[in-house]
Amino acid sequence: MTTSTTAPAAPEDLASRIVLHARPLRQGIDPAALSRFADPAWSLTEAHPGQHIEPIMLYWPTFAPFHEALTSAERPDVAFAWVSRSKARDPLERIGRDERPVTHEVLDELPPGKVLAHLRSVLVATGALPPRDERLVALEKWITATVQARTDLAERRILHGYAVWHHMRRLRRRLGEDHTTRLQDLNVRCHVTAANNFLDWLGDEGLTLKTCTQTDLERWMADPTVSYPDETGHFVRWSVQHRHARDLTYGTVRWTGPLSTIDSEKR
Repeated sequence: MTTSTTAPAAPEDLASRIVLHARPLRQGIDPAALSRFADPAWSLTEAHPGQHIEPIMLYWPTFAPFHEALTSAERPDVAFAWVSRSKARDPLERIGRDERPVTHEVLDELPPGKVLAHLRSVLVATGALPPRDERLVALEKWITATVQARTDLAERRILHGYAVWHHMRRLRRRLGEDHTTRLQDLNVRCHVTAANNFLDWLGDEGLTLKTCTQTDLERWMADPTVSYPDETGHFVRWSVQHRHARDLTYGTVRWTGPLSTIDSEKR
């Protein structure tokens, strides 16, 4: 096979792009030789006789730190091997074809998965993207899907108010500039799941929050198979407070803290 001497048509903004040759390194090959900045004289080359290397073209201003991280990594062969995999190459090629600068929102349009999550973390670690609270973003998406799954519009509005205007607003206020912890994420998910489950139970019983009586509620409370009883109690009290339900009482136990200092052994 002979090397083609015809250079492909160059995009107008060629100087703003970078070409990454995506393939595993072979022993003795300089990793920097597999990545090069695009210039008016660029052409597709063969790294080995008979082996044509297709490039991935990426928007240069965004991917400059990414390129630098690949070529200066302690194990560049591992880095380039990951880039060359089809699962990693596919999102990189889609990003390369997109004329927009790479942002978190652009990545959100790609199919979710472990590869995209890893790519995003690499771009953040190399400075190509700013840090983002991924746990909070995932929680928001989950809440949206959970709320939209309810077919009854009145129940959907109630669950939206409870999840978004109550829990998420409080969470954001507490976070400030910090990122969401695993326990904070779990706490919101448990409360929203409890509310969703209770609305399901009411529907199965032919009831709504408006028609649910204290007897109905106590019948639910007496069922040993119910889950999230404390979180459901919080939802019931919130519903009464916001006039979605009435004449319902669900007691709560106030925790006063430990009676004495807990030393490391007891902890």
